[in-house]
Amino acid sequence: MDLIAVELAPGLATVGTEIKLIGNDSGESGSILSGYISRVDRNTPIYSQYTDFNTCYYQANASASSGSSGSPVFNVDGLAIGLQAGGISNASTDYFLPLDAPQRVLKQIQNGGEVKRGDIQTVFKRKPFLGCQHLRLSDKWESLFRKTFPNLKGLIVAEKVLPEGPSDGKLEAGDILIKINGKLVDQFLCLNTVLDENVGQTVSVLVARHGCDIEQDIAVQNLNEITPSCFFSFDRTILHDISYQVAHRYGLACSGVFVSDPGYFLHPIRRLAIIDSVNHNRTPNLVAFVQVMKEIPVGTSVPIKYWYPDSRYNLETAVVTINRGWSQKLKMFKRNDTTGDWDVEVHANTSPSVQQARHRVPHRPSTRIIDQVVAKTISSLVRVKCYTLLALDGLSANVTSGLGLVIDTTGGYIIISRTVVPNTLCDIEVTIADSFSVPGTVKFHHPWYHYAIIQYDTNLVHPPVKSARLSREAISEGQRIFFVGCNGSDEIVHASTSVTKVIPFDANLRTRPELVLSTSTRLVWTRDSVLSATLVFLSQRMVLFKDSRSLMELWTIATQTLSRSTLE
Repeated sequence: MDLIAVELAPGLATVGTEIKLIGNDSGESGSILSGYISRVDRNTPIYSQYTDFNTCYYQANASASSGSSGSPVFNVDGLAIGLQAGGISNASTDYFLPLDAPQRVLKQIQNGGEVKRGDIQTVFKRKPFLGCQHLRLSDKWESLFRKTFPNLKGLIVAEKVLPEGPSDGKLEAGDILIKINGKLVDQFLCLNTVLDENVGQTVSVLVARHGCDIEQDIAVQNLNEITPSCFFSFDRTILHDISYQVAHRYGLACSGVFVSDPGYFLHPIRRLAIIDSVNHNRTPNLVAFVQVMKEIPVGTSVPIKYWYPDSRYNLETAVVTINRGWSQKLKMFKRNDTTGDWDVEVHANTSPSVQQARHRVPHRPSTRIIDQVVAKTISSLVRVKCYTLLALDGLSANVTSGLGLVIDTTGGYIIISRTVVPNTLCDIEVTIADSFSVPGTVKFHHPWYHYAIIQYDTNLVHPPVKSARLSREAISEGQRIFFVGCNGSDEIVHASTSVTKVIPFDANLRTRPELVLSTSTRLVWTRDSVLSATLVFLSQRMVLFKDSRSLMELWTIATQTLSRSTLE
């Protein structure tokens, strides 16, 4: 089938124009919707994530839904006058992108030239003349604009000036744009055309501020310079320079390393974070970040300072271990506009790996724990963190943590819930005495008792961690026991209680409301040995609209069963 070129006619879009929208409305191929343009000067709508700016949208009542985005908007003569860009889901209102800028870019590409996009890092909005009067627009300028452009209903006003940009200190929010390079600015098309034609040069901008005329010379920046064209990737972690969209959304400077996907390497740093420094070295951009990462030996724990755009003055710190067991390569992906591919650069570490050193377990008796039996049992608890690389067995890749119980100090064996260690394709980090961490490996998964056995290298720990003594006695109702676990703040808690009921393994869970839920192994013991371990299970529950959600359930398994199934 021969393709037919669509003729672009952006100048034919006027209020009252009948339009036809051809797309895939609600996923239905080849749907045709009708409507009329009601506005041609609407400000761009504000969405939760990506929001267009420094342009206007057309407004119409085409009643389009999802599936029509990007579809051409035709007039009755079959000429394209816009592109479907959005709408309101619970109304018939739709928004179209004007084709003035796309038509200009198309001609540059057809002529073999470079597409030029200029910007001064200022977000503009259109305001009606009444709103401009509140900003003290003089009668002189209002009369001139109304006389020169009879159909004009408002002017372009600066809404946000990004810090450290070309306009910082020269323009302010509320400035009414009057002229640029001596030309009256009535539309965004006029503003963008002048900026695109003066990339790398200086333009003269005249604004009205509080009734006074202020003229400034502002350097026009290449928009490609603040648009990320490369990203850095290792072990599922993806970072790139902060984008213009993020900077505009939060009013930030267009500089900094942005966490697009933390993977598990940057845990507990979350997505959207801005990296301030790594190992006490500032990282103002991605190039500096890569250089710092190359010089850090594998196995080193380094501090990373970061902050989030919605709390920019709250600088946080996380200690991250440089571990590339799954992917030894640091990869930089760069967009190649000529070939349309992403070129890959592989970076190697310039420093050798650090060997694991032997750690000494500190002796710090707790003054808050009166019962010595409780204190002795707590000394057998360790914190386990599991980093899963890939989604397996219906579980997504994630970072989970919880308490583990040392059951064999000679071999370094630890028992823990499979909710914390779901499979063997993972990295294990064991924290002992809340003082240091050593790597661990998965040795065993029980098929139905839902616990795992992991192991750490005992040569790295001195003196050895005390192992818990597992009881081989059966649990009986009414028996007095002690409980120890971890609350939601990762604090060790303990209490004296009693067994209310012993139920079969496949019975519904009975929970105690005073015990705080977390993904940790909990212990119930008598005066001389551990009687049972409370493990965390994940289950699925169907809720409204067939939405399946994961729930955590607590099941207490007698150590009599654990001893029989594991130690023997």
